[in-house]
Amino acid sequence: MNTFVKCLAALGAAGLLSLTGCADSKEVRELRAELDEIKSTSQGYAPELPSFELDAPFMYSSSSTRSPFSQPESIVIEQDAKSRSNVRPPSNKNKSHLEQFPIESLVMVGTIQARGGLEALVKDPEGIVYRVRPGMYLGENFGEVQQILPDGIIIYEVIPDGASSWVKSPRTITMKDNSEN
Repeated sequence: MNTFVKCLAALGAAGLLSLTGCADSKEVRELRAELDEIKSTSQGYAPELPSFELDAPFMYSSSSTRSPFSQPESIVIEQDAKSRSNVRPPSNKNKSHLEQFPIESLVMVGTIQARGGLEALVKDPEGIVYRVRPGMYLGENFGEVQQILPDGIIIYEVIPDGASSWVKSPRTITMKDNSEN
C-alpha cells in the first residue's frame, strides 16, 4: 500500500510539472494579451428596459353559456343524423390505376362514342390516357363516375365528414381546352 501512495504522488508531481511547462508558452501569452485587449475595449452598457402599462384584468362572465370551442346543439343533432347514414366507401374493391392519383391531377382530354354510350378519355399525371365509363372509380377519395357529358365527367366522391362518418361530395372534371396543351 505504501508503494501505491508513492506512485500516486510521483504521478501527481509529474502532471503538475507538465502543466506549468505550458503556462509560459507563446500561445498562452498571445491569448492573454488578446483577452486583455478585449476587456479594455468593452463598454459593458445595456440600455434600460422600457416600462409597460398593465392592462386592466378581464373577468370572463359567460361561463354559463356554451363554450366557444364546442359546436352548437343544432349542428350536433344534424351530424348525429348524418352519422346514421349508410354512405360508406367500398370496402372489398380492388383499386384501379386512376384511383392512386388525386382527382385534381386527372385531366379529361376527350370523349369517344362506344357501344355502351359515351366514354371519357382521361389523362393521368404520367401522361397515359385511359377510357372511363360510368361506374368506374377515379381519384383517392372513392370517386365514382356517375355521368359522362361531352364536356365533363360528373363524379361523387366519398369523403370523411370529420365526425366519424362519410358523405358523398359531387365533383366535376371538365374537358381540358386544346390550347392548354
